[in-house]
Amino acid sequence: RHKLYSKKIKYVEIPPTTVKKYASGNGRAHKQEMTIQFQKQTGVDLYSLFDLTESKNGEPPSPINDVVDAYFIASIVLGKPITHAIIVDDIMNKLKELSNARKRVT
Repeated sequence: RHKLYSKKIKYVEIPPTTVKKYASGNGRAHKQEMTIQFQKQTGVDLYSLFDLTESKNGEPPSPINDVVDAYFIASIVLGKPITHAIIVDDIMNKLKELSNARKRVT
């Protein structure tokens, strides 16, 4: 933050509770609830895309959390859900590329 401020770069901090409330209507929502809302809005099953399963504690694994958080933060910044098919397709194609690259490394 200090570096951004010192370089006069504007930024916005979005509290996790705001992201959760935007995603699910509940500022205390669990990651699983946010993942369900992501799938409802986009029609994309991230578990299949990344070839992953729920972790032992029932929460989505990190790559899924990261994608879901980024999606809802971008939606907040844009002021509306990202539902335009071309944008969603572009994002999903990039995620598939990253997922495939990850599989080759492991």
